[in-house]
This record gives sequence, C-alpha cells and structure tokens, in this order.
Amino acid sequence: MKKSLVLSMLAAVVLTGCGGGGGGGGGSSSPAPVIKYNLQFVEFADAADAPSDTCTLFDTNRQTSGMESYARLASDVKVKVYDAKGDLVKDLTVSNKGLLGVSANDVPDGGYVSVIDSPDDDIHNYKVLSVQKSMLNNMMVAVKRPQGAKTDCYKGEKETRIIKTGKASVYSPSSLIPSSFYSFNSYQTSILQETVSFQVVDIFENETVLSRAYNGAKNLVGFKFVSTLTDVKDPSITPEPLSAVDETYSWTNGLIGPDNQIKTLSVRLNKNDYSYPWINVDLVTNPTFTFAYTSIESSWNYNMVGSSFKWNFIHNEALSTSLHFGLPSELPLTDTPSIIAQTGADYKFKAEGINSTITRLQRSAYYKEFKDVDGKTRTLEHSIYSEIESGNEAVIPKLGLTSLDPIGATNIKVNILSSDTITSDLKTFFMRENAANDLVSVVLSPAKTVAHDKVKYMSNYTLLSR
Repeated sequence: MKKSLVLSMLAAVVLTGCGGGGGGGGGSSSPAPVIKYNLQFVEFADAADAPSDTCTLFDTNRQTSGMESYARLASDVKVKVYDAKGDLVKDLTVSNKGLLGVSANDVPDGGYVSVIDSPDDDIHNYKVLSVQKSMLNNMMVAVKRPQGAKTDCYKGEKETRIIKTGKASVYSPSSLIPSSFYSFNSYQTSILQETVSFQVVDIFENETVLSRAYNGAKNLVGFKFVSTLTDVKDPSITPEPLSAVDETYSWTNGLIGPDNQIKTLSVRLNKNDYSYPWINVDLVTNPTFTFAYTSIESSWNYNMVGSSFKWNFIHNEALSTSLHFGLPSELPLTDTPSIIAQTGADYKFKAEGINSTITRLQRSAYYKEFKDVDGKTRTLEHSIYSEIESGNEAVIPKLGLTSLDPIGATNIKVNILSSDTITSDLKTFFMRENAANDLVSVVLSPAKTVAHDKVKYMSNYTLLSR
C-alpha cells in the first residue's frame, strides 16, 4: 500500500497553566499545550417532530443534510474513563448541552473513554461504545437513551455549501464513436444511461459534473467534466465536447484458490474534493472484463470487495500503471475465529485470524446475556475501538455491569483497518463506517460529509471483517 494524503482533523488544543520567571536572569516560557477532545452527544429523532426549523437536519443513512432526522442534545449519558489495563479511573459529567470536554490528561495512555447507554434505569439492556485514547478526536456520538421530546436540538455544523441547479450538456465530436447512452454524476445527482445528452443536475458551487457517454449500454467511449451549467429557465443549451476514452487497462488477479474470491471492482475518477464513479464490475459473473479509461486524467482510485479465508475485505488504493488484485503482504490471514481471553482480572480481545506486521485499527465487538434468578434478563452489546501494534491484543474495559463480564460472550465480531500511515482522518472514517453496527455510534454532522467521502474514496487502506 502507498501512503495516503487525507484531510487533517485535529483535536482542539487549549493552553493551561502559566509560565514565568523571576530575578536572577530567569525568563518566562510558554505553557505546554494540553490536547482537549470535544465530544457532542445527541439522540436522533424523526425530523417531523423537530421543535424548530433552525434544528440541523440529518440523513441518518448517509449522514448528509436531509429530512430524515434531527438531533436532540443528549445530556443523560454515562461516560467513564479506564486505564490501559481496563481498570476504572474516573467518571465524567456531560453538560446540559450534551457537551463533554475530555483533556488528554484525564485519560491514561492506552486507556479508554466508554459511553454506557441503556433504555432506562430499570431495564438493563446496555449498549456501550469504548474508544481508546489514541483514537479520540472531536466527535459527535449518538446514543439511544431517550432524552425527552422537549430537549433542545442540535443547531450546529449545517451544510453551508451553495447548491446550484442547472442543465449539464455534452456532445460527441465526429472523432468519437456515436453515443447512445449518457450518465451524469455529481455529489448530489446520479443519472445513469439516459438517452439524452443533457440533464438537470444539482451541484455544489465549486463542483463539476462528470458525464460519461456509451455506445450501447456498457461500451464507454467518452467523458467530460462539465464545468458550466445552463440555467434551467434559459432554453439555450451550450454543450461541452466529450473527450475520447480510447485506452484499456491491464490487470492481474493475485487472489486465486478456493479460499479467495474477488466479488466486485469499482474504479473512481477524482477531481478536486470529489470522487466520481467510472466503472462497477461484478467479477463473479464477469471474471475476464476489460475496461476503458483515459490518460488525460491522473487521479484514480480502485476499490475491490471480496473474501479470503472467511474474512470479508475491502481494499481501496490509488490506480497506477496496472492493476494487480491482492491483499497487502502485511496482512496474512488464516481461518481462525477471534476469541476473548482472561488473564487474572484482565480481559483481552484476540483477533486470532490475522497476524498484522504493522499497526492497525480494530473494532472488537461482542454480546453478553445473563438471566437473573427472578427471570429478568440483562444484556450487553459492546463495541471497542483500539489502535493495536503488531503482536498485541485489544484490552476490554472492566465496565462493572453485574454478571456481564466478557467471558462467555457470543456474537464475537472484529473489524480492522490497515494502512501504511494511520491518520486521525482514517480513525474517524473507521468509526463512522461501522456506525450502522454500533448502537452507540460516532456520527457526522452534514458539514463534514464531503470531507468524509474524500477520505473514503481517495485514501489507501484495507478493511477486514469477520
């Protein structure tokens, strides 16, 4: 894998203490910076019930601005700090605005911040999110515990980019094979294989539209990044000329054998802050495909999805002079399930089927159920995010929930992100990508979605799950 260039999402830095000096030639020195992570807790509710039109609206499927949900400020949340062995250090208090500032000094190195959520104090069905100190950042966390319909809503970080609507129009010069189908893609619009060469689209103000032309349903022959839209009220249309797609791309398959299978391949073409679909191939039904591209554009990424030794994988990387399918050599896999082990009073989650030689990000998840003598059931669903060096395992915080320690847990799941360079952006991306599996989850404000997708589509990484 190559090193990736991604956006920087830095934690807030505050200065504490003071420096000074007195006589004898002493001087003052600047105070040492102390990192502080700002956590915003929310509970999502139906947008139709939003108390004000000033509430930020979320599309909770993609976390973009939309009309599905609004966010109530969540202050009724339990947050605890644990050390590197998983022992309790302290409790933290969330403000009535759902805010929690966590100083780096509050969390021991290697320790965790855990959010413990339950429906109410009488129903012991717990959902817990634990995040290791090295993965903390400024983040928004969604909980399930009802905060009350009259709770204030979240009003920050709305999508402020201006959206324009207009006609994107292209034409095919005589040097191109005649085109019979067209597609138009922007961050807001996806129109596939229409028979007309102009379409009404929505774009951000600094965005272009990728138009692709086909001779037949699948034969890609031309493309254009349309930079100027025609006002839909103006009957005139100013087409832009398509550029030819006249080269094919070679590829080889390094994942062969009964334990390995590549299922799909997606190639994307990147322009500025945006990434656009180029091809999507089902390799199960089309294992010997060829695809056209253009050397005019230099910023490409490919994404392959498959399985290896019962691990599911997604590999994303920059496209170079040829395409070789294969997982990085730093990620040897075996068909061995993950386990939870106990050593004395400590618990560790061991991803046995991987022997990564480089640092990785890991989501360790398990379910525990216990029935009291009176027939009442207690449950725990726990997701733990850790940064793990080669040869180490993930520590499980000792949550202190009655009869819900990790031993005997079921539904043991593991998700891993590996990259040559682990950045804060990749850490946030990893937690956000698994949000659908976490009942207490890291989510994004609408204003951060474009940056998130840039990391997702343009970075080099491998995701594994089992």
